[in-house]
Amino acid sequence: MPDPKMEVLDGVGHLVDQEMEEVEDVELFPLEVLPVGIVASVLEMMEPHEMLNLALTTPKMEAFFKFVKAGITNFVIHFSGESSAIQVQADGGTIICGTDPLNAKVMVPREIIQSWINQETLLGDLQSVYRNLGQMFTPHNHDTVVLRTTGLDNLLVEESGFAFQFRRSVFGDARWIKLNDLFKIRDLSHVTLKKTSLTNSDMNQFIKHWIDADEDMFGEFYSTGCEDFLWDNILDGIVTLEVKRLCIGCYFM
Repeated sequence: MPDPKMEVLDGVGHLVDQEMEEVEDVELFPLEVLPVGIVASVLEMMEPHEMLNLALTTPKMEAFFKFVKAGITNFVIHFSGESSAIQVQADGGTIICGTDPLNAKVMVPREIIQSWINQETLLGDLQSVYRNLGQMFTPHNHDTVVLRTTGLDNLLVEESGFAFQFRRSVFGDARWIKLNDLFKIRDLSHVTLKKTSLTNSDMNQFIKHWIDADEDMFGEFYSTGCEDFLWDNILDGIVTLEVKRLCIGCYFM
C-alpha cells in the first residue's frame, strides 16, 4: 500500500493529492432523462454516424432522437444500383442502402438500419432511409441535398417521381429526362443534367418557358447534350445581350 506521506506526481510533474487518486464508481443514467437542451449540446459533439448508431439501439432511443432532431450540415443521396447510399455531411458517415459497399471513410452498414430498409426495391429503401433521416436530423443547408444517379437507375427515379424533389439535383446520366419534365421544375437552387437527349429545339422551348414562368424554377442550371448545342439555334427568337467575362460568352435575357 502506498505511503500516505509520499508525494504523487502527475504526468507533467505536478503534485497530486493522494486522495484524488481514488475514483468512486459513478452510477449511469439514461441519456433521455436529461433536459433536451443539454442533450442537444451533447449530440453536437458526436459525429452523425455515432448518433445514428446510438439512436438505432432501441425503438425508444430512435423515438427520442427523432424528438430532439440534432442539426447536421446536409444529406447527399447517391442512387446507383447496389452501390446506393446516403452520405451524411462531408465526413459524417455513409449509410449503405445497397449490398455493394462504397469506398467510404465511415460506413453505417445495412444491418444497423435494417428496420428502415424493408421495402421491395432499392429506390424504396433509399426513400425510406431518407425519410427517417429527415425525421432524425435537421439539415442546416437544404440547398446541398443532392440526388445523384447513373445508368438505368434513372428509369426507376422517373417512375417514382423522386427526381426533382430536392432543391439541388445532379444527374450523371439524364438521357431519360424529357422536355415536359423540365417544365415541372419548381423552386430548385441547382440542377445539373449530363448526357441529356435534349435537342437544340428543346432547349430553346425550355428557355422561353423559363423566361415566361410565373414561379421561380431554379437558381442555376447546367446541361450537356448528346448533340452539340448551337447557340444560334438555342437562342432563336429570344432577345439577349451578349457580354464577355474572362473570355467566356454570357447572355442576359
